[in-house]
Amino acid sequence: MQSHVEPTRSAGAAASVAAPAPAVPDAVSPARARTLRMREATRILESCVAPTETIADEVGYEDAGFFGHLFKLRPNLTPAQYRRRFGAMRRALSGS
Repeated sequence: MQSHVEPTRSAGAAASVAAPAPAVPDAVSPARARTLRMREATRILESCVAPTETIADEVGYEDAGFFGHLFKLRPNLTPAQYRRRFGAMRRALSGS
């Protein structure tokens, strides 16, 4: 999204336009950041028994309730339901 900057005039000065902010090469969109966080959360849920609060904190959410709400939007499962369903499957496939 590009913003439009109006030229500014000062007494006796020619019109100038503020320079656009430089692009940040490592910038990640909020949607992409959320996807990466949820992908990491699913990996953790499948592989360990850490409390949801710990996992939320580990992937960057201070509020475990908000993390649970966001998590449920994608697989339509709470983090605990996801762990029960897919954690057991992963353990069975790995022979643990």
